[in-house]
Amino acid sequence: MKDKQTSNRSYGDYAIIALFLGTIFSLLIASLPKLSHTQSSYSLDEKRQLSGLPELKWDYQSIRAFPAGFEKFLNDRFAYRKQLVTALSYIKYNGFEVSSSKNVVVGKEGWLYLSDSDDYNTMRHSPLFAPCEIHELGRALEARRRWLAKRNIKYVVIVAPSKCTIYPEYIDASQAPVNKESRCDQLYSELKNHTQIRTIDLRPTLLSVKKNAPWKPIYFKTDTHWNFEGGFFATEKIIDSLRDWFPNLGTIPFSETKLSETTLENGDLAGMLGLEGILTENQPVVVPHGKFSWHMSKDMPTDFNDPALTYKPFATESDNKKLPRAIAFRDSFFQIARFFVSEHFSRVAYYWEFKPFPTDVIEREKPDIVIQEIVERFLVSQVPHNPPEVDATLTQEEYEKVLEKNKLAGIRVIPSD
Repeated sequence: MKDKQTSNRSYGDYAIIALFLGTIFSLLIASLPKLSHTQSSYSLDEKRQLSGLPELKWDYQSIRAFPAGFEKFLNDRFAYRKQLVTALSYIKYNGFEVSSSKNVVVGKEGWLYLSDSDDYNTMRHSPLFAPCEIHELGRALEARRRWLAKRNIKYVVIVAPSKCTIYPEYIDASQAPVNKESRCDQLYSELKNHTQIRTIDLRPTLLSVKKNAPWKPIYFKTDTHWNFEGGFFATEKIIDSLRDWFPNLGTIPFSETKLSETTLENGDLAGMLGLEGILTENQPVVVPHGKFSWHMSKDMPTDFNDPALTYKPFATESDNKKLPRAIAFRDSFFQIARFFVSEHFSRVAYYWEFKPFPTDVIEREKPDIVIQEIVERFLVSQVPHNPPEVDATLTQEEYEKVLEKNKLAGIRVIPSD
């Protein structure tokens, strides 16, 4: 009897082993077409660079590194990888409220947060700018303002708050800020105290809107960005702050807008978990007076439905030529805000820029104002670079003298241009 039970167990074990090996072998066979693509490539689904086939050379370092490199290459091209990753990610998220991506945090009530190094440091308010870093940032931006002022062009700096700043209550206490002050606070303080740059702090406006209608989120739960309502109220704050410069700027009362809803199926954070189309949410759509009056410029058109064109410059135009012209150096937060920003200008040229300062673009567009928008998380890693002719308007030595005068006098002493 014992030998028979042992035999039955052995047959069962062999069957399991055969099924396991057969499954792995079948998946490897199915992976062969993808393995023929040996070059590194960017995955729009996972928003990351896929590993290429490592080069094998006849030296110790290459041979030692090859197995790990080949494993990454194989993992990125394994058959049905996306489906398997999606299934595992859904089980982790829905069953255990755990993230399957190191760059995404699952917060309370299903809220998702980006947690790569930039956003994690923004979330934690650490590290802060060192004095030399924030002073150099202030100098570089003030040099831009001076260069523009010599051409009668206004300049405004806007930080788009990261989601963790407006909705911190859904973040676990273990990831709460370790400093009361943030890099955004430091930047606004530097520009207010030592420069003539106009800044627009959107945080009070967005926090007020959130407080007055807590049941209507103004940021997406499954995406890093504000939604249409958040973009609308942010834009109205921006335009209201510029009206003393440009009195003919109009206004769009929220009571006169048309509000509808669609479904957001492709939140960037849901996509990073492999759950695009599975984790969905309602998306409010705000349209002023039933329609937008601006149209895409023929000289700089783009297709917003193509993710590959996200970073491509584009321009919008209005038939009201009495309105000012603008350039918006922006990031992804203006993907939604541009719907409303474009309503207030005769032309807006949008460029995905912060580090460089393309003076050739400015000379060509001849704007009345340059809007410098930067998302809060970029304050961690993005350092602006000016062309020599821009930096020449305010050298480091000149700015240090300004800082010393301010320290002694306790007032802003940047001279007018």
